[in-house]
Amino acid sequence: MKFQSKIILTTSLLFLSVITCIGFIQQQATSNTFKENIHLSVQELIKSVSYTVSYQLNASRELVGSVVHSLNMIDATNHDLAYEAISTSTLKSSFQAVGIGYENNGLLISNDGWVPNQSYDVRSRPWYIAASQSDGIVVTKPYVDSSTGDMIISISSSINDTNEQFLGNVVFDVSLTPLAQLVNQTNLFDSGYLFMVTGDGTTIAHPNSDYNGRLLTDFAPDVELKTGVKEVIINDALHLISLQKVKGEDWYIGALINEERVFSSLNNLTSHLILMASISIIIIAILLYWVIDYLFRPVKELNSAIKNIASGEADLTHRLKTDNDLEFAELAGNFNQFVENLQVQMLESKRVASTLKSQADTTQKTTQEAGFNVNHQMSELRSLVTAMEQMSASARDTAQSAQDAAESANFAEKNVIKSVDVVQQTEQTIKSLSLSIKHASTQSDNLTEATNSITSILDVISEIANQTNLLALNATIESARAGQAGRGFAVVADHVRLLSLKTQESTTEIHSKINQLKNGTSSMAQAITVSEASARDAISCAKKATEALSSVQANITHISGFNDQIAAAAEEQSSVSIEINRNTQQISQLSQQVAEQAMEMSSGMDTQLSEIDKQQQILQRFKL
Repeated sequence: MKFQSKIILTTSLLFLSVITCIGFIQQQATSNTFKENIHLSVQELIKSVSYTVSYQLNASRELVGSVVHSLNMIDATNHDLAYEAISTSTLKSSFQAVGIGYENNGLLISNDGWVPNQSYDVRSRPWYIAASQSDGIVVTKPYVDSSTGDMIISISSSINDTNEQFLGNVVFDVSLTPLAQLVNQTNLFDSGYLFMVTGDGTTIAHPNSDYNGRLLTDFAPDVELKTGVKEVIINDALHLISLQKVKGEDWYIGALINEERVFSSLNNLTSHLILMASISIIIIAILLYWVIDYLFRPVKELNSAIKNIASGEADLTHRLKTDNDLEFAELAGNFNQFVENLQVQMLESKRVASTLKSQADTTQKTTQEAGFNVNHQMSELRSLVTAMEQMSASARDTAQSAQDAAESANFAEKNVIKSVDVVQQTEQTIKSLSLSIKHASTQSDNLTEATNSITSILDVISEIANQTNLLALNATIESARAGQAGRGFAVVADHVRLLSLKTQESTTEIHSKINQLKNGTSSMAQAITVSEASARDAISCAKKATEALSSVQANITHISGFNDQIAAAAEEQSSVSIEINRNTQQISQLSQQVAEQAMEMSSGMDTQLSEIDKQQQILQRFKL
């Protein structure tokens, strides 16, 4: 982009920024003032309507109080007289209907001509119950009259007879249609409307009668019933809603305004201002172009001279005029001085270029010779690197083999140690077995002695049994001699003889068993003796095996030490070989870099010679 265009663009943007800031500030100030005025106007309008509604409701209460007072003064038990009192033109024009309900019979008389059926009992009506429970005037919540479809309220109060006794309640139906008309006839800038709701959100008056009796949220969602002003979104449009409580009542007068419609005229004004600012900027840009084009003529002459120099075939003897404006005259003088200096430097450059070309030729020849020598050195280094790699590989294989042998020796040593432990455990087990066999031999000897003792005892028992048998036989003989007197004794003697015979038989059988036990004990003693001898031999063999394994372990330890030394020496040899190989490779890499640098230097010298030739050609094109 030209500098001239940049000045025009910068000036236009600056002018646009100033106009935009001023317009934005003005628009914001106007919008805020306009919005404040609308808020104040709506608030004043709502207050005015609220006061009117409050006044009419208070007037209705006062009229109700006056009528109730009049009914208390007359004999209201006289239905004709009571009907005449509530049928005045004033009451008929002020109220939709006036009626009196009697406590004694539940009868209702009304001034609108409505006659209830026989089943109708006024005492069950909500307004009657509320008035009976209150000492003053009771106002019901607004509701839709079933006969007219209008929103009404009922005002009721108690009446007494001439003896100050409770007689019944009088009710006044007040139509809210006049209040609704008052609210609906208000024009809010053709962009909104007024409405009236109760404290629980029931709509009393709305321009759309379909909303009467419905909740506030049906036409204004998410609106809190609270005195004040707030902005809400309804049907994707920004609205302003204002609520004011009616004095003395739990009612609210509200205003709902579409802000987009209200501010449409202000937005149109803003659009016109933007259009005028755009046209002004275009006109200013055109004027700036003409003025700057006239003022920049000396600059164009300077640009033509510089373009002549930049063409490569410039006439360095050409000079600019210096009889212009002070700023441009100074610029032309500086340019002339620059061209003069350039002319001197170009002459010197031609001389220096000739000298450089001669020295570059000499340097190129030297570089080519150095590159040849470095290539020969690299060939020798490659052979050395190959030999070192082979030696390093052999050293690594030797170190690996020694390492494997050392690991095998260590593994064998561990197995020998485990074998020694197993043999020692076996020796200890055999010793324990030998002690157990000795103990068993001792117990066997004790058993033999006990068996012999039992044999001697059995001999005694056998001898006693024989003696007992002889005694029983003698007793039998003697009882036979005694005759009848010794018969009982003979029976006892027979039993004793039988017992002695059984004792002999048992003794004989025990003798047989003991003989068998003695034979088994003798065999066991012999086997224990043999086992004891075998255990002693096993202990001796285990000791010899332990000594042999210990010798093997010591030899393996020596072998492992030798293998470790061999592996360490091989590893050190491999490390030295690797280090030598690494150093050799570094030397090779450095030689490669030197060769590449020599080639690059040679290529650079060729390029430099080419450039010097071009430089001399370029210098020849200037007119000096």
